[in-house]
Amino acid sequence: MSLSWQNEPVWMLVATALAAATGTAVLTVGAGHSNADRLYISSTAAKIEIVTTAGLWAAIPSVWIVGLSAFRMVAKRERPVQWDFVTLGVALSLAVAAGAWLAGWYARGSNTGVYLGIWRTSFTYAVATMGAYRCLRAMWSARAAAASISRSSMPSPAGAIAALSQLRSVLVNALVAVGVLVSLGVFAAGAQRQAWEAFSPKNKDAYPAAYVVIMGCAVTLFLMVNFVPPWLGWTSAANAELDARLPSLAPDAAGWQARIGDRTAYAGLLQIPQSARELLSSSVFIVGPLISATISLFIPGGS
Repeated sequence: MSLSWQNEPVWMLVATALAAATGTAVLTVGAGHSNADRLYISSTAAKIEIVTTAGLWAAIPSVWIVGLSAFRMVAKRERPVQWDFVTLGVALSLAVAAGAWLAGWYARGSNTGVYLGIWRTSFTYAVATMGAYRCLRAMWSARAAAASISRSSMPSPAGAIAALSQLRSVLVNALVAVGVLVSLGVFAAGAQRQAWEAFSPKNKDAYPAAYVVIMGCAVTLFLMVNFVPPWLGWTSAANAELDARLPSLAPDAAGWQARIGDRTAYAGLLQIPQSARELLSSSVFIVGPLISATISLFIPGGS
């Protein structure tokens, strides 16, 4: 039996360890060549930045596997949409450029390898984006698949439940994977800012706290743009199945109260959110980057 990353944990452990080591090397190799470098690295915030960035790199293989698995589930249903590919490619390129600029430009200071390294930051963001790409493509492919389901009649409730549950899992798993990845990236940027303040307290205004919050807001908006339309597409397909299978009855119709109970039970099987709490639990990872940005402002910066 051949080994695969999906069913052989040792491969994932090796890939995770190698990715973490690579991320650590990207930030630290050649970063202690001056007294300024060593002073910067000695701060608590700089250590948190390095550890968080290593964690970001370590998460990339898992995010890639989640995205690849999710994409394969929906790609067999719907032909890839070329314009979605172009749109996501442009959006991801802008996200990498904006994140690298924000994280590297304002903390350039006295040329230390860790916090000046715009190329180090850009490389990290680019690799993370590649890791998240399949998850984002899976979201949009799930939207197309949901639209296809809503246009056709399912042969049985079991088939509808299975198809819609699979699409929901694709969306939620992809969101969780990407949400964790970008939240780590935003938190690392916040730690970088705190490290800069500890290193150069007289010039701390060069990297205002507002920029970290803006970055968190921008990434949160990016997640919303890529998750909310597919999620609404799935919700529309699930509600269409519910209405087609168990249409609502007017209060003056016989058996209308029993129909309400049947619809509620079937909506539960389809996993349609029935309350604000369920909806929040499904989308909490969207605001993860903003939460990370806020928490990062309280990282201690001293040695």
